[in-house]
Amino acid sequence: MFLQIRINIIRLTMNRQASKPESVLPKLDKVSPVAERPRVDVAQLMAGRRDVVLVHGSEEYLLRITSLGKLILTK
Repeated sequence: MFLQIRINIIRLTMNRQASKPESVLPKLDKVSPVAERPRVDVAQLMAGRRDVVLVHGSEEYLLRITSLGKLILTK
């Protein structure tokens, strides 16, 4: 449930952040140790779709699932 709420918050804020310059975006923390990294279930992220757009700063990336079930991220 926490993950679903987090995904919904991300989806709601992506449109607002996409229009902001990168200097307005929050600074990211250092890279977390492997054991502390959050896990995101791709099935929940994709919500039954074959592709989604991920927004990072002012850039958009396409994350898609191939016919062989592999993930491809393109700009």
